[in-house]
Amino acid sequence: MTRPAAPAAAPLVLSPGVTASPSAPPPPLPLAAAAACAPPGAMRQVTFGTGALPGFEAGSTSAPGVLLVQEWWGVTEIVKQQAELIAAEGFRVLVPDLYKGTVGVDME
Repeated sequence: MTRPAAPAAAPLVLSPGVTASPSAPPPPLPLAAAAACAPPGAMRQVTFGTGALPGFEAGSTSAPGVLLVQEWWGVTEIVKQQAELIAAEGFRVLVPDLYKGTVGVDME
């Protein structure tokens, strides 16, 4: 005896005009869409009083500021991507490069 075929899944209505189905990829997240539209960040010298330190900056200069501290690896591509995602939410993000350009590749 064989089982009857399962009924086809109906599309899921996420919001008016936006549907998803099990066979279709999910719609993009608002954060991902915002990050795709935001200008990329950049490494530059950041002046603090009488000193300067290299750092990664992202976001509008008129936005509220966020200080993002690097991991022990340094300012990696992942840290830069995180800064750009935060900037896409409407913040100016600074990641000071405490190792001045050196990125760790192992625990030594």
